[in-house]
Amino acid sequence: MGSDILDRMPPSDVFTLLEDADKARTALLEQHRQELEAKGQNISNLIENLRRRINAGESTGDRLRDLVLSLYGFDALFEDSARAFERELAGKKGEFVLLHFQASTPFRHALTETTYHSNDYVRMGVLAGEHLIGAMGVGILASTEQITLPVHQYIQVAQIMMFEAEGIQVKPEKGNIFAAHWIQNAHPPELEKYLYAKRTEKAGALGLPSLFGPGHVDRRESRMREIVIGDELITKWLKEHHMMGLYKSAAIALSKLILEPTEG
Repeated sequence: MGSDILDRMPPSDVFTLLEDADKARTALLEQHRQELEAKGQNISNLIENLRRRINAGESTGDRLRDLVLSLYGFDALFEDSARAFERELAGKKGEFVLLHFQASTPFRHALTETTYHSNDYVRMGVLAGEHLIGAMGVGILASTEQITLPVHQYIQVAQIMMFEAEGIQVKPEKGNIFAAHWIQNAHPPELEKYLYAKRTEKAGALGLPSLFGPGHVDRRESRMREIVIGDELITKWLKEHHMMGLYKSAAIALSKLILEPTEG
């Protein structure tokens, strides 16, 4: 209705039109809400059916899709991110994987409150397969199954510890390489967070600006700087970070066959 027609109507009649228009809009929104709710419930039922049957041993015919559905429900973008990441594992069974992350750990003073210090850390493990798996966490995530790498044990060191020389002993830890321990404050973000961030061009779009990339780490937070896969790339990374001695130390601790890296 044009403004010229409205101008010729009494304000009370214009108000009546306004009320009618608002009621019609409300009714339409309610109809759409009910339709969306019904479709959402149908999607939830389909997801629950699939998860129940997959957990009982059935399959969609796609191993990775089964894993994502079982752990996280239906998320096509997350599945794509996991699939792209898994492709990097192809042909790397028996080789190293390295997590480079930043974490804040508590420093307790006798007379003052606890403060948090941010440091860089490295975890290294040996790939026991070429596919992502589901594994139970430990410590604070002991009851939660997570998507993770096929690694059964790992070592962790602070990056500030230079490993130019060989022979330094490191102690292996069993379990999920992304695990968070009650007694081990420095741990990386879970792989699922890394994959969620990777599915977008910018991690900030998911509200995770402090978990990935450069910047300051706040208390009790951790940030994945990078994940390096395969002996060749890890050898290069260790050399660039003056930690080449860690290669042999980690191999000994993790019972990995040592193929001496070539120079160059």
